[in-house]
Amino acid sequence: MMYAKRIKYFLSLNPEFEVYVFNELAESLQYMDDSVDCIVLDHHLPDGEGLFHVKKFLTYNANLPIIVVSGQKDSVIAEDFIEKGAFDYIVKDEFLELKLRMAFKKARRQITFNKEYKRLQESKVRYGNHSLVGSSIEMERIKILVSKAQDTNIFVSIQGETGTGKEVVARTIHSGSKWVNKPFVAINMSAIPLELAESALFGHEVGAFTGAVKTKKGVFEEAADGILFLDEIGEAPLEIQVKLLRAVQERVFRRVGGTKDIPFNARIITATHRSFDELLATDRFREDLFYRLMGFPIKLYPLRQHKSDIEPLSNKFLAEFSSTEGVSVKVLAPEALEKLMGYNWPGNIRELKAVIQLANILSENRLIGPESIRLAAKEELEVHSKAIDLGSKTLKQYNKEIIEEHLSMFENNLEKVSEVLQIGKSTLYRMIKNSEIKRSES
Repeated sequence: MMYAKRIKYFLSLNPEFEVYVFNELAESLQYMDDSVDCIVLDHHLPDGEGLFHVKKFLTYNANLPIIVVSGQKDSVIAEDFIEKGAFDYIVKDEFLELKLRMAFKKARRQITFNKEYKRLQESKVRYGNHSLVGSSIEMERIKILVSKAQDTNIFVSIQGETGTGKEVVARTIHSGSKWVNKPFVAINMSAIPLELAESALFGHEVGAFTGAVKTKKGVFEEAADGILFLDEIGEAPLEIQVKLLRAVQERVFRRVGGTKDIPFNARIITATHRSFDELLATDRFREDLFYRLMGFPIKLYPLRQHKSDIEPLSNKFLAEFSSTEGVSVKVLAPEALEKLMGYNWPGNIRELKAVIQLANILSENRLIGPESIRLAAKEELEVHSKAIDLGSKTLKQYNKEIIEEHLSMFENNLEKVSEVLQIGKSTLYRMIKNSEIKRSES
């Protein structure tokens, strides 16, 4: 009891804490709900051992920090508490307050996480669910923003590193009930030559330029009253930005060679791998256009910041590949998952999908082992030629480049490549025959 008063006094010094003391476990359980942020639990209590009640407390919140205080300096007992789910184990002595201060410093991070997660879960109920995969705090935030965007007409701007799924988010917004039956038209602004950009965006009339033998609609017209997705908007040439500004500002545009204004009714979603601050800091993007397009900003996180989503994403990709190939779904061995979790993922989710697809091909068994996880890094492939560009390749290109690097390395020895990559020789022959890969010319 003396220690209980001492701990209560210490904790009550912080005005943020609302402290309750119970002398028995049964009494404390009557007041338990999901509003409890932290528990300081004694090892021995009049109605039982704290060790056997840890799981009861955790049923209210699986991530609830439970700090155990005990008069016994016994590592076996401490390990038992930690294995049962306790957050920390502190021995009662003259340094109790200092130990508690350090324990609470660690616990506050967990408490903050729990509150944020609870808020996100409540928001998810309010705004609904959708097909985005992952349950990390980062992904839950994105899901809520996407759900809100589905219910509005406001323009959306998506920012995230290459491979984080910007187009997936745009298409998820389009899948909302308000938009799903309307057109979704996408165009990559970095892939359009300057001389063709205006025609690609706004269309052209017959005779507008050499080769314009018939009238052609641009993406602004094709999008109608649906969604127009302008990917990599930060790469749009300044000459085109002027045209975009007029269309967005006045809600009309003209085909190249045309004299008639055509109404523009689509909702625009833009995406860029550049930070919004970077866009504005350069002279390569008009500030007035930026603020017209920014609307509802959604920032995507790199995969290295939410690695807990690697497993569900991988399972999703494996299920997709299984459905496409018409074969049973393969699963990742714990060692394979560990290897995925230890990688930094410079190519983000796009790279993960490519790695999982290749592992699905390489694995001869239903259980995918770590030897089938081929990470596209120089040190992983043991290749000393050019590094693989993780940013812009398709899944087929990833697979093609990895296999062709090995063909070059082993001088077209299919048996050796088959052994190293653990892929059947018949598969390699088929891919060569179908021109999916090429033998090395060296």
